[in-house]
Amino acid sequence: MAELERRLAGAGAAGGAGAGQPSGAGDGGGGVGPDAADPQVVELLRAGKDVQATALVHKQKGSSLAEAKAEVDRLKAQLSL
Repeated sequence: MAELERRLAGAGAAGGAGAGQPSGAGDGGGGVGPDAADPQVVELLRAGKDVQATALVHKQKGSSLAEAKAEVDRLKAQLSL
């Protein structure tokens, strides 16, 4: 979690998300890529626990369940799961 927070803080300072662009703007898919994704979410997806991964994203980001599911689906596609 600390690693993800560090990366997100660095992205804002470097002109990424948080610098006038919505999260994922310009990458064609929205959300975060697999390298920046929370390791817990990735672990849950690799274990086939999509519902738990969606709930975790929903809780962490405060997004709606639909938004969290869309992000999890994007991440699954990026990870080829």
